[in-house]
Amino acid sequence: MSFLENIFIIHVSEGYEERRKHIDSHLPQKGFYHYEYMLDGDIKDLTSEILKKYFSNSNNLAEKSCAYKHIRVYEEMVVRNIETALVFEDDVFLTSDALEQLKKVENEIANERNYIVNIEQSNRSVPLYYKKKQNLCYLTSHTKRTGGYIIHLDVAKKFVQFFESNTTAMPSDTFQTHMREGLQYNIFWMDPPIVQQGSKDGTFESKLSKRKKSRYTAFSSVFRDFYQRYILTNLSKKRYRSFQNVVKY
Repeated sequence: MSFLENIFIIHVSEGYEERRKHIDSHLPQKGFYHYEYMLDGDIKDLTSEILKKYFSNSNNLAEKSCAYKHIRVYEEMVVRNIETALVFEDDVFLTSDALEQLKKVENEIANERNYIVNIEQSNRSVPLYYKKKQNLCYLTSHTKRTGGYIIHLDVAKKFVQFFESNTTAMPSDTFQTHMREGLQYNIFWMDPPIVQQGSKDGTFESKLSKRKKSRYTAFSSVFRDFYQRYILTNLSKKRYRSFQNVVKY
């Protein structure tokens, strides 16, 4: 079944009504009509049992709430045997051609298993040296943020099994990167990406990053991200190493 038929939205049930209103307007405008909210795991729901089972410290409950909501998506995939899912956080803005591009991604990875495809824009992108005209997905050593990604059931099962006897102190994006080699799964970057997070550019406030809603932040982020994505990416040896000799599992 297509990941376009299995879309999860990471969302806090109270106090973020502006974001839900945004999602319920924005996604249908882009052609996405069937999605469900992951509401489990608000801070008020984080019992001592949940914290003990999944997390190795009790600091930053907002971060843990977000991480737990992602974990709940993985658990739902396993329980419902969902082969691939598309996960959005509730501050996403999609490009005008997002649906068309995701259909191309689906065709490109049709024969793949055991993967996460990060589909969001950040200050990192694929260096021109590695890009191919016909490709949208590039194998890499780490993920970006977790504002938008596609995940295969094989990886969801590995995450769920990990938490049967382990905990983490990492946010969801760091966790996905850190566990890649140990759990042996593949990470791809979609380039060009089709998701931008409103909490990163000042459109929405964020309790995680402490960013405030700000026109200045939105304005300055355009220039900062342009420089980092299109100039620094192609000059940085660190960026190149992200795509060099990456083991495929």
